[in-house]
Amino acid sequence: MKKILVIGGDGFIGKNVVHYFNNNDLEIPPKIVILSRKLNEKETETTQVEFCYGDFSDINILTNLFSKYQFDAVFHFANTTVPSAAQDTNVQDIYENVVPSIQLMDVMRQYHCNMLLYLSSGGAVYGNSTEILNEEHVCHPISSYGIAKLTVENYIQLYHRLFGLDYLILRLSNPFGKYHTSSKQGIVNIAIRNALRGVPINVWGTGNQTKDYIFVDDIAKVISELFYKGVKNEIFNIGAGHSISLNEILKTIGNLIPNVEICYQESKVTDVGFFRLDITKLKRYIGFEPSDLNMGILKTIEWERKEMK
Repeated sequence: MKKILVIGGDGFIGKNVVHYFNNNDLEIPPKIVILSRKLNEKETETTQVEFCYGDFSDINILTNLFSKYQFDAVFHFANTTVPSAAQDTNVQDIYENVVPSIQLMDVMRQYHCNMLLYLSSGGAVYGNSTEILNEEHVCHPISSYGIAKLTVENYIQLYHRLFGLDYLILRLSNPFGKYHTSSKQGIVNIAIRNALRGVPINVWGTGNQTKDYIFVDDIAKVISELFYKGVKNEIFNIGAGHSISLNEILKTIGNLIPNVEICYQESKVTDVGFFRLDITKLKRYIGFEPSDLNMGILKTIEWERKEMK
């Protein structure tokens, strides 16, 4: 049985991945330990999932966990900033995200844990582009958040070259779906939540910017398939492979929730306006086909509505 440390397993993507691993009849389900900064997460422990309270920047906590469990792999989903805020917290972004990620890899080396799956960001590391972006495309991040993500990617590949660390780097498009709680990042969930509450939806820019959006269930499935197929030392784009304007998404939401109010605001310099990920490589490795966008939005509305009760 594989033992996996999930950093950020109490967050949006992490919860979905842990739920998928726990509920999809895997032949040999892994033992998962979640390093969480939320005390109440221990209430949902199972025989296969344990929670440890703490921050992954704490070397003592990491050392104790690795000593106790002898992990086979680490899933690194944690990040303390979002693109819109990172410009005001550049130093914080380095010390809370880049430095702890390097320290994590040093602890992994010490305890002979040789597999790191890192959640990066497609839009943030590539920057603005009207081209279809494959994994070989030159990266031009336009925010501190994107620079930090790309820096961690580069350190991971450095540790691979120097010390033989195996890795998977996943560059996500814009995810949406269940377990999303942020009020700062994730426009699809935020728009649905505001619409259900009768609160205006703030749109930064004209709403004509086109981006790649992906339903979170697809992300969890992709991570499981790549991990269990033993794919390693690769970078993958994870998205729908096509782009759609925010106005079109809001129109879809408006067709399902009445009386949606939209307030257009001046665009932010850190917001990537246009991007579309090429997912040819991902399809080649695991035959991936993204979920229907409208179906994903409908399921997300159902989940957000239940959470409001």
